[in-house]
Amino acid sequence: MDRFLHALQGGQLPAGIRSVLDLRFDEEAVAGLIGAGLLTRGAQASRYPCPRGGSGCPREIVENPGDDAFLFVAIPPGAEVCCPSVRLTAEDLVTWQTSRRALVTKLSELYAVRGPSNLRDEVFPCAHRLGRAPWRGLDREVLLCTDLNGAAPITFLLARQASQQPTIVLAHARTRYTPPDVEAHFAPTSTGLVSVVFLDDELRLDGDRLLRAQPMGAAEPVATYRASAYCLLVDADGARRIDEAAYRELVAGAEDHDLFLDLLSTVAGGR
Repeated sequence: MDRFLHALQGGQLPAGIRSVLDLRFDEEAVAGLIGAGLLTRGAQASRYPCPRGGSGCPREIVENPGDDAFLFVAIPPGAEVCCPSVRLTAEDLVTWQTSRRALVTKLSELYAVRGPSNLRDEVFPCAHRLGRAPWRGLDREVLLCTDLNGAAPITFLLARQASQQPTIVLAHARTRYTPPDVEAHFAPTSTGLVSVVFLDDELRLDGDRLLRAQPMGAAEPVATYRASAYCLLVDADGARRIDEAAYRELVAGAEDHDLFLDLLSTVAGGR
């Protein structure tokens, strides 16, 4: 599961025929991911990779008449055939694709996220709104972040923390490129308003079930759902905290202002 979550970093989602995915993530893990619905069936492959794990000789797939058990054959390229052909079933050629929507649905169940998710519009680069959920005594906005590398995501999260917006950020996995500031400012065990949770620390596969692995003896704090300001508004009247409804109203009328800077998103509006 850890290797799969690491592969989800960035924009490209893992995909391929079963033999390729088995080699990359482990046969048992791939079977569990398919059973959990995170890998979904796609089209039939038009080429078959080297069965020895190489990438230099994609084989042409042709029909194999007269053999009901193996309907296709993968033929090595080139006039000089140094490897034997591979007989294949129709199932061998099925491609499997990662479903981010299915992952979001599972995460919403595991973290008690409510409200509609939005995978089209980015809150900031590589981050999407999933809804709201209780976390450490607060009702927080839940973001799914596919890439925390670089200064921009950290700056955005620091701005949310400064404006007192309770947030939980679900990140697929930490890598060697993950800035140390993430752990320093947004550790999930801290009392801060913004917490970053790495899914490779929390999730595991049990057969075809995706589970959230709770640390032994650690109980999830009960949310109090106390009302809190959504963000800080600075205008001609000074600085003041406003709720989410007031914020949405301001964003809708952004074009009516001579200057409108929204530090909660990557969009700035105004005349």
